[in-house]
Amino acid sequence: MGRLAPAVVGEDGTGYLLIDGFKRLRCLEKLAGETDAEVLIQVLEGGPQGWKAAMLRLNWGKRSVTTLEEGLVLVSLHEEEELKQSHIAALLARDKSWVSRRIGLIKRLEPEVQDHIRLGLIHPSVGRELALLPRGNQVTVLNAVEEHQLTMREVEELIKELAGGAKVKKADVETLIKLAREDKPQAEDKPCVGRKKGRDQIEETLLQMNRYCRKACKIIVKQPRQKVSPNFDKLAKDAIEAAEEAVEALHNYYLGDNNDRAD
Repeated sequence: MGRLAPAVVGEDGTGYLLIDGFKRLRCLEKLAGETDAEVLIQVLEGGPQGWKAAMLRLNWGKRSVTTLEEGLVLVSLHEEEELKQSHIAALLARDKSWVSRRIGLIKRLEPEVQDHIRLGLIHPSVGRELALLPRGNQVTVLNAVEEHQLTMREVEELIKELAGGAKVKKADVETLIKLAREDKPQAEDKPCVGRKKGRDQIEETLLQMNRYCRKACKIIVKQPRQKVSPNFDKLAKDAIEAAEEAVEALHNYYLGDNNDRAD
């Protein structure tokens, strides 16, 4: 718990960001007030590029990171840090094709599926199976997997039935699940998804807000200033109003959450 192997953090000027040691942190939170043992902390020099690379390097020896999780970090380096794939490969001492394959895997997943993996709402293995489907079908199947609490075996069998590529409807997916469970007794395996709780839903929404706001900013700043149409003017005003409401709601929630924890 950080006594033999230190937790690794990076300092960004406003605080510390945890890079490696999430399980140790959870253990310490459970033991809060029950122990006064000292915990080792290693502060990693550099910036976001080096920290994200370290997240992978520090976990490769433990074999605790999946291909999809690697892909999520690589996409972050490529899109957020604006590194070329060749630079990422050099940073991680890997072949460019290794980087390209993992980024390609994430690109085949719809954003909502990616968010579920980041939040731990579905196992990365489920994401790997969903990547076999066309992007237009992935969220429909994901929702069914969550609603019916499918096991990994059931997910694999469902994906095989739907791998043809045609557009699927919710009713079609539910019929396949029903027929499969009638033919076979439900497996004793545990569901491969976690039920969304209030905090999970909030975190998922914040991830989506973060992604779309950043994307919008990148697009807007690249556009030359020009006379806007009435339709654009209305859309812009609606977007500003929605953003202000979101900021106010988040501000109220965050302050309320901090006050509750302080109590």
